[in-house]
Amino acid sequence: MKKLARNFTIFFRLPLIVAISFLNFLAPKAVVLAQANQSSFKNIRAVYTAEFGVPNPNGFAFLPQSKGFILWGTQSSSQEAQLISDYEDPSGSLTLPVVAEDPLTVAFDSQSNSLVIWNNGVNELVAVGMD
Repeated sequence: MKKLARNFTIFFRLPLIVAISFLNFLAPKAVVLAQANQSSFKNIRAVYTAEFGVPNPNGFAFLPQSKGFILWGTQSSSQEAQLISDYEDPSGSLTLPVVAEDPLTVAFDSQSNSLVIWNNGVNELVAVGMD
């Protein structure tokens, strides 16, 4: 009986395991992507904000339509923000209607092309058009 069990293992189970393993390696693999079009990062650069008159920035946001950035400083009384192109060239300045004290209360809305600022002083939402 032991000999029959050993022969069964050698002639049936072992080739079955080898065949399943071999077919598993040949089977096509399913690929799942989180994004439809993957984009590669070509160059990551540092922006030296002191070159734009803001040595200690308080906020920094990306402007997708102009492919630039908006930058504002830590001066609590200043409402001026600097515009920077994607090649780190100055693109002018913008006066914000309220002081953007907390950078976590500022976001850019690409649908309306505006910078949205939550004004903590009067509890209101202010949208600054970037046209």
